[in-house]
Amino acid sequence: MDRTTPAPPAAPTPRVPQSDVPRWAPSARELDDLEVLLLGGYSPLRAPIAPYAATRAAVRAMAEEFGGFLLVHVSTPLEVCEARDRKGLYAKARAGHLAEFTGVSDPYEVPVDADFTIDTAKTALDDAVEQVLAAATARGWLTALPSVGRTQPE
Repeated sequence: MDRTTPAPPAAPTPRVPQSDVPRWAPSARELDDLEVLLLGGYSPLRAPIAPYAATRAAVRAMAEEFGGFLLVHVSTPLEVCEARDRKGLYAKARAGHLAEFTGVSDPYEVPVDADFTIDTAKTALDDAVEQVLAAATARGWLTALPSVGRTQPE
């Protein structure tokens, strides 16, 4: 199956590798599938790591051709990321074994245009998910706010 990725509408900055956008941006086929999902009343979600403003802007432009776009800045201090790192990737990056590792040897451009920010060092997972679902519901992408893993009172 041939899957081609459309070129981003905005050229990435020199720091952004050309391959960064196609790595997680929807392919042409996925955009067709996305349109079918949106026309069918579904609200697909993607949650990529997007360290560069130019990449986020390019993907926002592509997504907005088909519907809405919600940019949630999941703000987690580097120390917290390292403490949660079960695979030891941050240690490998600090030792020089992983090149271009976001936050260690490669920059992370904090979004200035995020719809909202969730600090995962201070916010429980269930609360963070509820914030995202509430934002999607407020935009009309969900018809009812589903329960997020909490036990319902009887």
